[in-house]
Amino acid sequence: MDAKKNILVIDDEEGIRDLLTLAYGTEGFTVVTACDGREGIEVFKKGDFGLVFLDVNIPKVWGPEVVKAIRKIKPGQKIVLSSGSAESPEEIRKIAEGLGVYKCLVKPFEIKDLLDLTREAMA
Repeated sequence: MDAKKNILVIDDEEGIRDLLTLAYGTEGFTVVTACDGREGIEVFKKGDFGLVFLDVNIPKVWGPEVVKAIRKIKPGQKIVLSSGSAESPEEIRKIAEGLGVYKCLVKPFEIKDLLDLTREAMA
């Protein structure tokens, strides 16, 4: 299994999970999804992923805590942090910088931008 072709999407919005699964699938990626932070950490422990797409505001374990848990398991894991709710774009960028994530995206985002960012991260 080629980890660079595997993406973990952790988002509580089913529509986002479905959209990203479809978009990434058309680009030849294999997508595994989780609907909350606790499930995301458990799925991450069992797989090998080239990229993790993670929403900040997810239930059970908040996104930044998920990042910390992932970093303990695999320190160099590339993570894209996303949010579309309470945080302003500046706040989400500060959170992302503080956690050392690869990039951050503020919802709504263009699928083209997501795919470009993903190709860059997986190169």
